[in-house]
Amino acid sequence: ASAGMTDCNIMIDKLKSRVKELLEAKTIGVFIGYEKGDNPELARPVMITAPEEASRLIYDDTCVVMLSKYLLKPEVKTLGRRGIVASYSNLRAITGLIQEHQLTRNDVYIIATSSNDKIATAYDELIETPVNGYKSDETNKQIAELMKLSPTERRAFWDKEFSKCIKCYACRQICPMCYCNRCIADKNQPQWIPTSPNPAGNFMWNLTRAYHLAGRCVDCGECERACPVGIPLMLLNKMIYNNVKANFGYEAGFDATVPPPLATYNQEDKENFII
Repeated sequence: ASAGMTDCNIMIDKLKSRVKELLEAKTIGVFIGYEKGDNPELARPVMITAPEEASRLIYDDTCVVMLSKYLLKPEVKTLGRRGIVASYSNLRAITGLIQEHQLTRNDVYIIATSSNDKIATAYDELIETPVNGYKSDETNKQIAELMKLSPTERRAFWDKEFSKCIKCYACRQICPMCYCNRCIADKNQPQWIPTSPNPAGNFMWNLTRAYHLAGRCVDCGECERACPVGIPLMLLNKMIYNNVKANFGYEAGFDATVPPPLATYNQEDKENFII
């Protein structure tokens, strides 16, 4: 633990130094990172625009909020080229946003905190850290247990979980791939999803969001972490993620040049699911 903490401190010092240099050289106009907030268990996103502010940056196990979401904010774009500290999940999200034409690679200067040969999007610098993130393998174990239940039992499981939903939309707000200017949940002419919490509306909202992430979810787990009532949202997202991987050999966020399967027509596509 002591060695890990030392490595993390070295990483933070390197990060502060490089961000200061990048801002001084005007390579970037703003750097998106983390600073200590009011909650000791959760670091706060911060936008650094002056070299002397780089000393505020931290990077540890409390740095879990997906920063890639801020790359698309209009008020951040006005600050110039955006720099960002990118974990494995954030790097996948950035790849997805490039793939969906929300970003270009030149828009962002990436300081990655982990290297992964599967991710084709090149980072500008690598400052590795021992900090760990969301454990998707644990979710797969939970899915395996859930799939042992009958369809009726699984439906009852989700009915119970979705009954907790208070329609706060924290899952949407934290998700790096939810970037629509106007969400389907906010439309009222016609109104597709009831705005107040109720069984039918809760089920429709959570299922709709999960389907909208099919072939797009980057497996960061932030929706589940942000949910204030503890709905295991990644059980649903990961089940769809696994189905897309099994049927199309595709995982989002690894290569921006590969067409996403659910937004691509191919004459060789399987048709055995059509009844």
